[in-house]
Amino acid sequence: MDAQNQYITLKEQLLLLLGKPTSSDVRPTSQPPPVTSVQPNKQEIIQHVLQQNPSIIRLRASIFLEQEKLKHNKHEALPTLNATARFSVNGWDESLSSAIDELLEGALPGRYLGLTLNMPISNLAVKGNRKQQQASLSKLDIELGKLEQTLTQQTRAAIRALTSAQLKYDLAQANLKLAKQTDATDRALRDAGRKTQTELLNTMKALEDAQLSVERAQTDYLLAEIDLKNLMGIPFYSGSTP
Repeated sequence: MDAQNQYITLKEQLLLLLGKPTSSDVRPTSQPPPVTSVQPNKQEIIQHVLQQNPSIIRLRASIFLEQEKLKHNKHEALPTLNATARFSVNGWDESLSSAIDELLEGALPGRYLGLTLNMPISNLAVKGNRKQQQASLSKLDIELGKLEQTLTQQTRAAIRALTSAQLKYDLAQANLKLAKQTDATDRALRDAGRKTQTELLNTMKALEDAQLSVERAQTDYLLAEIDLKNLMGIPFYSGSTP
């Protein structure tokens, strides 16, 4: 009953995520990937997490933007040199028509070249913005250090969980193999009249429990692998963990 209620709850949650009525039917069409007996490379995984984790990528992008803003703010406090070049033609005759003719002929060209140097003496707004951006950048650097420590701890815990789940799965497989051997032996003894049907039912129940244990262990392993790959910022169905 508990398993049925849990199944209904999970099915309704999935249908809500898909935007479908909870009365709809849903069936899995893919098989879970097999458990791979591979020893995770702890240092390699940690380095991958510190480079590819989505949270740390976003934080590093924020730091880069603050650094660019700080550079731009620094440029605003520097002297600026502006150059101006101008060419003109003039008509100076007292008669309007003659002046226009003189203008069109280009008889009196004019040229100008000038330089303007702006030297900021004291710009309090620029200085205030710069100090504020420096404080924001320092805060982001501190957050980056804390996030790296947190991700490192979470990754180590996820690796331990994955390793433990793999060991439990291997143990469950060994128990299942033994349960199958015991079931085959007891069936032979039952056929030979040396085992009762009640005793065989107990053996069959033990075999069923062993199969369920394997499925639970496989689920626990896959959940642990999903948690680790989420930290690594890679899709779940992208291959085995390094």
